[in-house]
Amino acid sequence: MYRLSQLGYEITPGRSGASEIKGYTQEYLSASSPRSQQIREYLEKSGFAGPEAAQIAAHTTRDKKEIHTPSEVLAAHRQVAAEFGNQADQVVRDARNRANSMEQKPMATAKERIQEAVTYSKSRNFEREAVTDERDLMRDTLRRGMGDLRYDQVHEGFEERVTSGEFQSVPGQKHETGRQFTTRETIAAELTTVGHMQRGQNAVEPVLPKNQAAAHANSRELLNPAQRQAIEEVLASHDRVHGLQGLAGSGKTTTLNAIREGAQQNGYVVEGFAPTSRATAQLREAGISADTLQGFLARGGQEQAKRDLDRRHFYMVDESSLASTRQMQAFMEKIGPQDRVLLVGDTRQHQGVDAGKPFEQMQQAGMQTSQLDQIVRQKDPELLRVVEYFVKNETATVSDCYSSRAG
Repeated sequence: MYRLSQLGYEITPGRSGASEIKGYTQEYLSASSPRSQQIREYLEKSGFAGPEAAQIAAHTTRDKKEIHTPSEVLAAHRQVAAEFGNQADQVVRDARNRANSMEQKPMATAKERIQEAVTYSKSRNFEREAVTDERDLMRDTLRRGMGDLRYDQVHEGFEERVTSGEFQSVPGQKHETGRQFTTRETIAAELTTVGHMQRGQNAVEPVLPKNQAAAHANSRELLNPAQRQAIEEVLASHDRVHGLQGLAGSGKTTTLNAIREGAQQNGYVVEGFAPTSRATAQLREAGISADTLQGFLARGGQEQAKRDLDRRHFYMVDESSLASTRQMQAFMEKIGPQDRVLLVGDTRQHQGVDAGKPFEQMQQAGMQTSQLDQIVRQKDPELLRVVEYFVKNETATVSDCYSSRAG
């Protein structure tokens, strides 16, 4: 692309972002690629679409391969070109005229272009990932600078910013073959979020004294030991931020309802938040006034100003594993010193769309976390056993069970 642009050819993004030389009509391009046209016609007749259908169409319409000499191939191309006005000859003439009148770009402009392309790639890749492969960064930088920048220029500009500390190398996974990078901003946001949690450890009075928390948990009927222990630990905690790691089907809603009652009895205003509307609805099922986390953060300053700061709030953030680092940092910065936070989630479930794993990172950094690890949703003993195997990622054992039953 770079060399073509230096020769005067105009480059334009084609399908899937691939580069194409400008100046050819679509009719000529289609006539020059009869196989593509043949596949498209087959797809239109069949009514199917998508990459799998295109692959099937390619196999179905493939004729026996014919061998032609280079002169025969050239003659066929010239015949097609003549039928469409010899567009290639015109494109070459225009490129040569353009190259003769081109002025070389000053080095300062090239450096600015490199920095802009690297910045674009950084924003694009770190919007949804806290750690990114170097090859992804190079790919998007080159796409941004299509036709203007060479790989050696891009790589040099990137390494300068690595040296400055803007990009920081991190250890890759076991089978990673390329360098992995994060950013200075990402690390700062993660440290800030974890710092909020750590500064609140052993720093507040519990919602209920330990004996009252235990009595409240034991007064609830039909709870299993894990649920009772979680209720007691949360209400008797001396930490401003407490975690609740809960498996799917482990009775989380019932447990949160009991925690809500205990907090309200001791004068807390209980509010719930979640990154998804579905989780928000589940909090309401537990009798908790709930809204989306994004909505709370968007209202931000106005909502904070209206609050009665003398009142203590007990915040429950459900599906915390879906919250990004930026969201969690912003949330932690809005809570008051008299408020309490219960982060509820499961590190083994899906992570958030945006970058970061704050719920998991805070657990790794020492956040006190209660466990709901007894599944109560499945009543059938055999089905319960299968679900427990899946929870432990023991899928081979599940397969063996079914194989033995089939035998």
